[in-house]
Amino acid sequence: MAAQGEQASSRRRVEAGSVAEIAHIGTEVIAAVVAGEPLAAWPLLAVDDVLLVGAMDDVLSPTGAYEIAVSYLAHLVDTGDYSETSATKAAGLIGRFVKYLERRYGVAEVRQVCAVHAREFIDAPLLGDELRSPAERTKENRRWALDRFFKTLRGLDLYDGDPLLDTERGSRPGASVRPLFDAEVERCRGFTRVRHNDTIGPVRWAVAEATATVAEVPRVVVADYDAEHARVWLTSEKRGVTRWGYLTPWGVEALERRIHQLGRDDGWAVLAYVGTRPAESQQAAISCALRRVLNRAGLAKDKSVQPRSVRAWAGLRVYHETHDIVQVALSLGLRSLDDARRTIGVPAPERDDPPDHRRTSP
Repeated sequence: MAAQGEQASSRRRVEAGSVAEIAHIGTEVIAAVVAGEPLAAWPLLAVDDVLLVGAMDDVLSPTGAYEIAVSYLAHLVDTGDYSETSATKAAGLIGRFVKYLERRYGVAEVRQVCAVHAREFIDAPLLGDELRSPAERTKENRRWALDRFFKTLRGLDLYDGDPLLDTERGSRPGASVRPLFDAEVERCRGFTRVRHNDTIGPVRWAVAEATATVAEVPRVVVADYDAEHARVWLTSEKRGVTRWGYLTPWGVEALERRIHQLGRDDGWAVLAYVGTRPAESQQAAISCALRRVLNRAGLAKDKSVQPRSVRAWAGLRVYHETHDIVQVALSLGLRSLDDARRTIGVPAPERDDPPDHRRTSP
């Protein structure tokens, strides 16, 4: 918390109406993101100035709006309401969108951005591969980042409407079960409670986000929670590997609330299940509970979304962070790299073609 306070106190300060200065700082942030600098090194605005700009209803360029939105997302990281990984990913994609707006369309004011701009950016081919449409996951990641961008601006009264309303979500053919998208995970979190004081529903989802299978979720007890490292011990059986599962900031809050309700005295108190039914029944109950969350979040019609899509999302996050399928397998408790690839929807690497003189035996 002290480091977060130092980070927040080192943020830049600007005067109300300094829209040109804000846009210039936004350009610096985009350069820092492209260079791979950590979030702590980005030239961001203090949250008080972010809120003041919103209150003054200043006319912002897309780059100025970028600086405001990313500064606010960094504030959410400081408070523990958003992960640094997600904020960094969003900042990179939103930065590309802003440059796309200003260079291709010459958009001078963020309120002029419309659905056409959003749709064409989402569908734009990758640089150097202009003859092919981008992969569905690339398009969904772009859509997620734009949703976060405009949702943040709307919350600050700096944008009206939603340019994503007319954009349709694509489907990924051939995948029997797919990982959830980041935006879907965020939406599902809002449907984990069946009552306002429910603590068990959010914990089930939180442990699934930490890579637990539906069989592992009901085995987690109070003593399995390591608050210092934001993780839970996941006890596996049969083909799985027992391991640590790392919680999101949202997941940490969910476990803390549940443990506060249960009390810390009984280390063997089960966090995500109540009852004494056999293991098979517990597994089925957890699966049904996760399915209800997915359905309430509007994902019932997508047959490629299943309860195990939650842990697949967690595994895909590891892959995006490490680009190492071995680390994915370790995080998911899988013994097979092929199983890890199938879980997160990443194809196996193609083998090199041999030179002509090696194609046939002498």
